[in-house]
Amino acid sequence: MDDRTLREIYLPAFEAAVKEAKAYSIMGAYNKFRGEYLCESDYMLNQILRNEWDFQGVVVSDWAAVHSTAKSLKNGLDIEMGTPKPFNQYFLADPLIAAVRAGEITESEIDIHVKRILRALFQVKAMGDTASRVKGSIATEAHYKDAYNIAAESIVLLKTKIMPCRYK
Repeated sequence: MDDRTLREIYLPAFEAAVKEAKAYSIMGAYNKFRGEYLCESDYMLNQILRNEWDFQGVVVSDWAAVHSTAKSLKNGLDIEMGTPKPFNQYFLADPLIAAVRAGEITESEIDIHVKRILRALFQVKAMGDTASRVKGSIATEAHYKDAYNIAAESIVLLKTKIMPCRYK
């Protein structure tokens, strides 16, 4: 696709998530863009996301969406999510250690990714001052009521879209 289509149709929602909602993380997709997997796309992850939009958060892969070690890391991926193999075989596990030892990736490059991950953990108060972390609630009556109301409204919307009223 050309840049105009990309920027007018596909990117605005992501840009709003980064700039307006101040997202702490973005997930890279499985598919390819201009011949490169999105989890290793310098254009999408570095040039647009980080440089143009000033994204400071972490980029996480979708499950099994990583296809390389050095290229993924150099082009902006911070965290690899699971694949159907043992953890040490993930691209950002033992192969990453081997890439550092082989000189394909420097420790200072890894430090950049570690800093991003730690920043996000501190922002959500998973580390550091956890005492000021807002306590949440799970599975309350209010949650059940909201879920029911959302489902009920969705059913009405679905009926309206599939079987619109016909006036005679």
